Amino acid sequence: MKSKKSRILLMAVLFLVSTVAAFAETAKSDVAAAVSEGKSVTLEYSVSLADDEVVFSTAGQEPLTFIQGSGKLFPDLEKALEGMKAGEAKTVELSPEQSFGPVNPQAIVDVEKSKLPPQAHQIDAMVTTTDPNGQTFRGRVVGLEGEIAKVDFNHPLAGKTVFFKLNVLQVN
Repeated sequence: MKSKKSRILLMAVLFLVSTVAAFAETAKSDVAAAVSEGKSVTLEYSVSLADDEVVFSTAGQEPLTFIQGSGKLFPDLEKALEGMKAGEAKTVELSPEQSFGPVNPQAIVDVEKSKLPPQAHQIDAMVTTTDPNGQTFRGRVVGLEGEIAKVDFNHPLAGKTVFFKLNVLQVN
């Protein structure tokens, strides 16, 4: 009789342990992963200016996937994403120093019009040039004075406060 009670007690304990383990595993899988260093993060985002003009959006495009902490995003943007979970959204304001940088006056250069294609002889025309190392730069004509064109090679968002609207889609 004692052995029958022992077996029943042992089976009850084993059942209880397996039930608790299964519950713990279910509870662990129900906890959504949070953005943290080394995690793969997929998100949709848009970038807008203070006047709400959207200058870029991933809407209708492939969302961005990156590894948190890899340095692919602005550091303050990564900090803002830290701890977010799939389905969460927020807007982050970044100053020029936190994002595309201030306007660098040295990146606005005088170029002889004769060195530009004819279609670039107008304000807001885009030009492309390559330096001796093969690096390509895009600039925008911002001024015309006689035979000289002023070309701005700053990033188009340099000197501007930008607003990133973030929507976390997945965290692994």
